[in-house]
Amino acid sequence: MILGAARCGTSSLYELFRLHADVCASVLKEPYFFEDEYAQGLDYYRRTYFPHWNGQRVLVEGRPANMVLPYVTPRIKESCPEARFIVSLREPAERAFSHWALRYSIGLENRRFDVAIAENHRRLQAGNVLEGPDAERIWRAAICHETRYVSFDVYLDAGFYAAHLRRFFAVFPRERFCILTMDELRRDPAQVAQRLFHFAGLDPARGPASIPHANATLATGPRLLHRIDNVLHLRKLLSTELRLRLRAWTSPLQRRLKPPAETMRWLREYYARHDQDLCELLGWARCPWQGEGE
Repeated sequence: MILGAARCGTSSLYELFRLHADVCASVLKEPYFFEDEYAQGLDYYRRTYFPHWNGQRVLVEGRPANMVLPYVTPRIKESCPEARFIVSLREPAERAFSHWALRYSIGLENRRFDVAIAENHRRLQAGNVLEGPDAERIWRAAICHETRYVSFDVYLDAGFYAAHLRRFFAVFPRERFCILTMDELRRDPAQVAQRLFHFAGLDPARGPASIPHANATLATGPRLLHRIDNVLHLRKLLSTELRLRLRAWTSPLQRRLKPPAETMRWLREYYARHDQDLCELLGWARCPWQGEGE
């Protein structure tokens, strides 16, 4: 399971495994089973998301919400007790902006970044509802079953890496986790590909030599393309490769989004204690994204 975090290269990691000869990747990168369809049972999960399984040794899916939603963790433990997990992390302020920018670029978010962050913060100050008894009801009510998008935002929540990992570490052995950073993916994608295949018990020679690039956009141009997609259901009609090409063809029309400096400064201060918690949990002297002297 590619747990996330969201906007940390999970699409590229999914593509890496999807292209390996001994892997059966879910027909959708992000199954909603554990958060929304669990009552329908594992047979539904297999039938819906892995109908093409033909004896491959490894099954792979990549839903980042599985990492954020506390009620999902025990379900994964119950259903997939032998699962292994890949976790890719990124400087959390950058991750939050990237998360907002993606949702804004495809028309799911209309608020300015600073407004969205402030409202997310107020919700957390009032109580993190995703940790409460009504979490599943609240989250499932936010899922649009026509488009499979979720209207509930977790821009801040998704960056609480230590809290999310600690929840999984409580029920799975730590050796089941391969934790890397987005900087590693960018710096040496070939080495990371080898590392991940070995972690999954796969022969690297039967997969890609490096991690494919499958990044979602952070620009305003695709908002119209996204709306056309929703009407014509391009995701069902076109392959991933063709949709990525279509997005590339529209790139000259795109205006790159930039984060407001003041909000980014606030975010880095806000995440400081979470970064420290992550270092203590993983035994790091410092987070890889922390600059010298910080």
